[in-house]
Amino acid sequence: MDNSTKSMLWLAVQLFLFGTACLAALYLSGGMQKVTQLSEPVMQGQKQSVQQYIGVSEPLTYTGAQVRQSIAQIQEIGVDMQIDHSLYPHHIQPEPSALLKIDVQRTYQVTYQTDQQGNIVTIQFS
Repeated sequence: MDNSTKSMLWLAVQLFLFGTACLAALYLSGGMQKVTQLSEPVMQGQKQSVQQYIGVSEPLTYTGAQVRQSIAQIQEIGVDMQIDHSLYPHHIQPEPSALLKIDVQRTYQVTYQTDQQGNIVTIQFS
């Protein structure tokens, strides 16, 4: 084979591979769009806070960011919270500076204090 025939064959192979890669990317992006579309209603409005886990009996751990979110929503949750011996009453909105004391990189273990009727009175993060 002469040099120009080899070049044309090599160009044809490269164009075929490029076209296949473009079609695969187009197919995969359509799949991702479909996954996003289907999962959006489920994820919409979901909060990463302690509120969705109240009443779960197994030990749970939370990131500092989730603890901060829970403290920011303390009035919604309606339960006092204690973080490393600092008590946050649910009827008082905490100061933004209080939220900054919570280390977002740390992992916290949660325990629940209940009253005689089994209602949660305090959520403790340690």
